[in-house]
Amino acid sequence: MANSKNEQAGNAVVDSTNSADEASITGGQTGFDFPALPPELRNVLYELQVRPPTTIIKLYPPRAIDSPTPAPALAFTSHEIGRESMPLLYQNVALVLRPQPDFVVVTIPRSLLRAMPSFARYVNTLEVEFVFRAPRLEETGNATILNVQMKFEMDSKKVFKMTATADDPMTEDDREKILKSAEKMAADVKALLLGYLKEDAVLGKKLVEAEGGLVFTWTKWVNPSSP
Repeated sequence: MANSKNEQAGNAVVDSTNSADEASITGGQTGFDFPALPPELRNVLYELQVRPPTTIIKLYPPRAIDSPTPAPALAFTSHEIGRESMPLLYQNVALVLRPQPDFVVVTIPRSLLRAMPSFARYVNTLEVEFVFRAPRLEETGNATILNVQMKFEMDSKKVFKMTATADDPMTEDDREKILKSAEKMAADVKALLLGYLKEDAVLGKKLVEAEGGLVFTWTKWVNPSSP
């Protein structure tokens, strides 16, 4: 029944836009003024283009060989239309930002913000993965440097959390060093991403942090100097 109503409304929009188009052509103009349509009619057009539940994976930093992020042309017609339509067009999207296989950050990864597509604030769920290097370990593996896998996750209820995983260096001093570094990086990244997401006032009011803070998991350590 809802689909039938949408189709009827869509047909009504098409009829009205065709009439507007014909009138403008008669007057010596081409096309029609989409923003001049009533908000109700514009919303019907947006809803007809709403994506089904979809996962979009975007790698950063961008490279020339990467496929472009799919996007409906309507959202980029103008700044006004984009601001109005994106919350509807991307409401079913699960967005995953993932680093290129060899990309590791050292300081606050502002590359995360540069990687954010324009619709990132309007998606249903958001997952941002990144890798950073822990401080040099003096106790294990001939001053080995470990990579720490970290992730920011926001669910459909706008509850977010941060998790991290690293190989267990097997000494208390090195564990403490890694945890301290991970907690600082998590705090910096959280501030960076929340600052970005809260630029959308509606989303900013919904964001809530999950209880427990950073969730850190140690994985099995394999000493690279072992035979």
